[in-house]
Amino acid sequence: MKACTKCGQTKQLTEFFRDSTNPSGYCAHCKVCKRASETAHRKTVKGKASKASADKRYLQSDKGKAKHAVARRKLESSPKGKLAKSARQRKRLNTLEYKASQAKYRQSPKGKASRNFHSTQYRAAKLQRMPSWLTNAQLTEIGAFYALAQELQILNNAPFEVDHIIPLQGENVSGLHVPWNLQILPQDLNRSKGNRLHSKFTSVKP
Repeated sequence: MKACTKCGQTKQLTEFFRDSTNPSGYCAHCKVCKRASETAHRKTVKGKASKASADKRYLQSDKGKAKHAVARRKLESSPKGKLAKSARQRKRLNTLEYKASQAKYRQSPKGKASRNFHSTQYRAAKLQRMPSWLTNAQLTEIGAFYALAQELQILNNAPFEVDHIIPLQGENVSGLHVPWNLQILPQDLNRSKGNRLHSKFTSVKP
C-alpha cells in the first residue's frame, strides 16, 4: 500500500505509475491525481507550448515521419480523403488568382506555342496522321518548331506558323505529323499554300 501525497488516500501500488527516480519505485501521486494534474497543465499556455514543441520534435524524427507518411497515404486512399482532395482541387481551380495566372500564361509566347503545339497534335491524332512510334526526342523536336515560330513572330512583329510540307489532308497525298515534314512559314504564305504541296517557299528549321 502507498499514500498519495496529492489526495492523501492510501491505495494499492497498482494505482501508482512506476517511477525509477523515486526511492519507492513509484510516483508520489496516484494515477487519478497524476492524470488530472497533467490534463490541467496541458490547458495552460505553458502546457500548450510544451505539447506543440514535443509534437514538432516527434514529427521531425524518423519514426514520426514514417508514421505520418503511412497515415497520409491511408487517408488519401480512403473515400473521405479522395473527396477532400477533389474539393481542394476545385477550390484552387475556381480561385481568381489561379484563373488570372492561367490567362497570363496563355497570352505569353511560351503559352501560345504550347497551345499551338497541343492543338496540332490533337488534330493530327484525330486525322490519324500522328504515328504512334514517334520517340520522346522526336516529340520534343516537334515542340521546338512551335517555340521557334513564336520567337520569330516576336522578333519580326509578324505572324509565323508551323506548316506541314506534305499536308495532313493533301489533294493527292497526305503527310504525317513528324519532324521531317514540318517547316516554318509566314502566315500569309502558309495560308496561300493551303493543302497543296508546293516547293517554292523557303522555310525555317529549329
